[in-house]
Amino acid sequence: MSKKYFVTAVTVFIVLSLSIAAMAQFGRGMGQGQPLLNAAAKTALLGYVDAVNLERGKGMPTITLLQNDGGKVTVIVSPFWAIANSGFEVKVGQNLSILAFPATQLQNTYIAAELQNLTTGKVLTLRNDAGFPNAGRGGRGMRGAGPNAGTGVCPCCAASN
Repeated sequence: MSKKYFVTAVTVFIVLSLSIAAMAQFGRGMGQGQPLLNAAAKTALLGYVDAVNLERGKGMPTITLLQNDGGKVTVIVSPFWAIANSGFEVKVGQNLSILAFPATQLQNTYIAAELQNLTTGKVLTLRNDAGFPNAGRGGRGMRGAGPNAGTGVCPCCAASN
């Protein structure tokens, strides 16, 4: 009887070990194994804000921009804390100039590097030329023991380059 329990325990251990190893493989999810943005293709977008989703807890912070050429694109405004702490307001109907990087895994989607309100002239810089978020979360930055500890660079964006 004890041999039967031993064999069962070993089998369960092996199955669990293999399952955990399989789930932990790198490159299985969005943003893992390939960059989220194309840092070499920074693009200028001009147009009017058609929709705004910049509320905390309401999903990915985005702006829908109706471009002057008639196209419609989604612009991801991240890191969220940067716009939330800046006082920069985005409203439907505003005329914006946006410098952004094309998202590599989403069509007609960009990741904002800089927002400029063409009416007021106010500018908000979110990312540097390499696509990394600007540091400076007011003491709430990325702390810890990882390779980006204390830099303000999120791990998913650091994998981009």
